Amino acid sequence: MTASVFDYRVTPYLAAFASACALSALVVSAPQVSAQTVLPGIVVEGATLEKAPVTRPRVAPQVVEAPAIAPKALPKAAQTSSSVPQQKAASVATPTQVATQPSVGSNSVIGGSAGDVAGGVPTRQLGSAVTVIAGKDLEQQQVRTVAEALRGQPGVTINTYGSVGSVTSVSLRGEKSKYTRVIIDGVDASTTKDGDLDFSTLSTESIERIEVIRGPMSALYGSGAMGGVINIITKAPKGPLSGSVRVEGGSFGTKDLAGTIGGGGDNGYLSVSGQLRDIKGFNISPSGFESDGTRLGTVNVRAGVTLAPTAKLDFTLRHTEKKAAYDAFGADFVTPASQRPYQTADDADNVLRQKQSLAGVRLSWDSFGGALTQELKSTYNRDVSVNRETGLPGTPWYFAPATVVNSSDKSTRLNYGYGLTYRVAQPSADAKHTFSGLIERETETFTPFSDYDTFFGDYNGDGIERRRNRLAFAGEWRGVFGDRLALSAGVRRDNNDSFQDFTTWRTSASYDLKETGTRPHASMGTGVKIPGMYEQFGANQINYENNPNLRPETSRGFDVGVEQRFLGGRATVDVTYFSNRLQDAITAFGFNPVTFRTRAENLDGTSRRQGVEVATRYLVSRALSLGLSYTYTDARQSDGTREFRRTPHSGRADVRYLFNEGKGTVSLGVVANGRTPDVVFA
Repeated sequence: MTASVFDYRVTPYLAAFASACALSALVVSAPQVSAQTVLPGIVVEGATLEKAPVTRPRVAPQVVEAPAIAPKALPKAAQTSSSVPQQKAASVATPTQVATQPSVGSNSVIGGSAGDVAGGVPTRQLGSAVTVIAGKDLEQQQVRTVAEALRGQPGVTINTYGSVGSVTSVSLRGEKSKYTRVIIDGVDASTTKDGDLDFSTLSTESIERIEVIRGPMSALYGSGAMGGVINIITKAPKGPLSGSVRVEGGSFGTKDLAGTIGGGGDNGYLSVSGQLRDIKGFNISPSGFESDGTRLGTVNVRAGVTLAPTAKLDFTLRHTEKKAAYDAFGADFVTPASQRPYQTADDADNVLRQKQSLAGVRLSWDSFGGALTQELKSTYNRDVSVNRETGLPGTPWYFAPATVVNSSDKSTRLNYGYGLTYRVAQPSADAKHTFSGLIERETETFTPFSDYDTFFGDYNGDGIERRRNRLAFAGEWRGVFGDRLALSAGVRRDNNDSFQDFTTWRTSASYDLKETGTRPHASMGTGVKIPGMYEQFGANQINYENNPNLRPETSRGFDVGVEQRFLGGRATVDVTYFSNRLQDAITAFGFNPVTFRTRAENLDGTSRRQGVEVATRYLVSRALSLGLSYTYTDARQSDGTREFRRTPHSGRADVRYLFNEGKGTVSLGVVANGRTPDVVFA
């Protein structure tokens, strides 16, 4: 017992400590290079309620008694290393500016130039644990999917169910994937059916950056953000109209065609990108010979219009269609479970078709010299899935000759709201305050249909639309004192017509010790996830019944860490410990002994997650950069057993070398995962 505790609970922390010490020794003993070669600053948009100001002057205004306005990042031609780590922000939202040398972003795939993006909050003013992945680095490394970009990043777990291109889920800090809120250009991309998202449908075409904010974020984003938020921002191009086309082919019958076109100026911008992908795949079943392939088509449009010097209108539209073949699993209902400790896939001619449409419009304007920024927004998410299953002998739903069954469901989410941010400078106390508020209304619908032929008799899904509404209010305060101490506190109230109302909160702190390059940071908050539409209503009410007594799942978590800078800002090491407690977890298949039907139920007890995240960056020279990350995750069910498909040990290492004055790039990345507990191999 003692050895087990040491192996699973002590060794990972020693490994994390040893990794940090080893890198510290490496960078301390490294040769000195030009003082202009430093890591750029990183800014984040999705970690606060703060709205970026429309008006961003090129020169930072002096701090006066009147509220200050966040300045725009300097153009690349004017950016120098002297503006990077020690520049004093002109306001709370001042973006950290970027050096002219090759950039290396926070915990990114190869580096990351997220600081190139105007707007957002510098990470040194955030207590949250954040990873930023720059789009131009994904292009240099030729990373084609968001899941591939996230693989091995701190706190991130990737699971693929089937052949290449099959359903892929992303979870944060050992939580289920439905506890990860995914935002694409301000639109919630998660489905109302179960709160999940198939990451195999997300390509990296036209992506500006990916932000991963870890920890409970329901105080800002509401239901579903218990593990954290993945915020994807696509490009808003500037400059003359230009485009690109990419054609690729490879293993498993892979064919990939993608293209982008866009441009913009002072009056607006337009970006259009698309992708067609066909993969023949392979057979994951130990029986049969059928390969499980996928076809994917995606179109993404982003546009903006400048209505006035202090007002702008932004649009986004995204449509995805996917067809995927997959195998069945768990068809053996005869052998006792004790004699079949695991299940494998059974070759079957199953096909899943998915369509998702996302749309959003946002009107933003400044008042009082930029001190007040207001925003009106509306977003829409429509998801349709059609499932064709071929029954296998041995399953309860197999009754010859009716061996093919179909099911479908349609879910929508309509959201509209109003947000504001007010900035106040307090020069006498060398402090800056930001107050943000949000009110939003959301309507979700879900329409199931099925023609399952079971031993309960023939049944056609009712096709009746279910609907539920939510009204939310949120507020947040952020303060920066002496350009060192950064504090934040937020609270949100959600009023639901189908469940009990709930209140969530979040707070964070960060202190930048510039003299030593040390920055301790911490955050704490609560999370909530309301039952999914499928959990509440079910897709087949003959053998799956709804449960009106379901309670929202809740969590409380915190993280605390230290970031240490070395070599005048050329290297950083960040070590973070996290802990989360989950209550009222919902299992999809409880059992009602009265009606003999399955249903969703809340589980008793507390599920626990804890672990350590280590993230490092090292700019060896203007041409060579290194990155390293490691995560230890201990995810336990309420009875103390390990959660399935949660990798205890994971990490990645990346090397990037620029040559020919930055026109050429050589990248090398290695991703490693430890043994992952599971019982279903499909």
